[in-house]
Amino acid sequence: MGDVEAKLAEKDANLQEVIGTFQKELEEKKVEIEAMQNSKKSFSDRGSDLSSFGKDFLGARILGAITGKGYDTDHAKGLMQKAVSYTGTGAADVGKLDVLTSTAFEELMRLDTKVAGLFEELQVNSGATVIPTVGDANAAAFGAGSQSLDTAGNRVQIGSTSGQADMTTVTAFANRILSGTFIDADTDEQTIVTILPMIQRALARAHAKAVDNMILFGTGNANTTGLAGIDGTDGSNRLAAHASGASVPFATEVSTASASSVLDAGKLLSARSQMGKYGIDPSRLAYIVSPEGYYALMEGDNVNGFTDVSEVGTELAAKITGVVGSVFGTPVIVSNVLGGKAVAGTYNTDGDDGTTAAVEYKETSAIVVNRDSFVIPRLAGVNIETEYSVKDQRTVIAASQSLGFTGIDKGAQSATESAAVRLTTT
Repeated sequence: MGDVEAKLAEKDANLQEVIGTFQKELEEKKVEIEAMQNSKKSFSDRGSDLSSFGKDFLGARILGAITGKGYDTDHAKGLMQKAVSYTGTGAADVGKLDVLTSTAFEELMRLDTKVAGLFEELQVNSGATVIPTVGDANAAAFGAGSQSLDTAGNRVQIGSTSGQADMTTVTAFANRILSGTFIDADTDEQTIVTILPMIQRALARAHAKAVDNMILFGTGNANTTGLAGIDGTDGSNRLAAHASGASVPFATEVSTASASSVLDAGKLLSARSQMGKYGIDPSRLAYIVSPEGYYALMEGDNVNGFTDVSEVGTELAAKITGVVGSVFGTPVIVSNVLGGKAVAGTYNTDGDDGTTAAVEYKETSAIVVNRDSFVIPRLAGVNIETEYSVKDQRTVIAASQSLGFTGIDKGAQSATESAAVRLTTT
């Protein structure tokens, strides 16, 4: 079991190849493995609360989708006997289980996300949802007779100052993401039961990587912009987009003198200082750093100002997955989605084909972001679907959901007031 899980945890692991490699051993040991799994089950928590069985029923849902039996498999029936509060298989009961398993999948996904946990989720009812927002108001005027209503701009104008309380809107888009694998038709049902927890984690891990990548670099769709890119790659479409008025990443870029400069707590604090009002409250901010940036923070004199998680305590780390420490009260998150060290003269981020003379350093080392200024719109829950291919004699199993990343108060994207700042120091 340890060998199977290790193989599935490898990058770009192919589930079918792993099953094929260990199928003989799994079949020989399936009775022992099933006995081991049953011995770990506790029957002391029977009652009306099904939440503790979420992961178990998620596995049963995946198995039922593969076999075409739904919740009528022996595995699912055994779970139902354990959770005595659940006894029905009607449409209403199955609907409750689908909600339970969708929540369980989202929880598994959160264990592997590092960046997504920083932001609140917003439940939406369509793929594009208009959200009304009110910007920060200017100071009110003393005296009477100087106020007027600017109906075209939906705001009150006092004297010559416009926008005392601008009412604006942003559109939150939820994009479909999909992960899946194949299982051969001759794979024994008990063999599938044996590796169900690994299948669940593999599908959830694939979604977690996609969501973190979307938040940092966008998706390539015009309606979803990331913090450090818009088309799925680091630093994409930054400078030329500013000049042309096209879509730009959310984070303001902070250039560095050379690619050899080292990330330290002082540079992180300097980036925060350029956020204006968005950078005042350290508890509402977060630093997202690359692995190389994290190692630099831990080295020698650069550690000044950086407190590792052993000194911060476990409370903060429990709230946000991936917290490794803090800089002046702001949590630091390490994300391996961010790239490695840049080499002077080799990266170009001005949005063209790389032929212009203006060369910058593409790889993002750190981002400081105001967590309250962005949301993750979610449309419904997770769908787990299967399709049997007669020609290939195998079943396709896929997990899908709709998510996005939207800035609701991102500032002017200038060096004086921005809800996110990007550092290219390596």
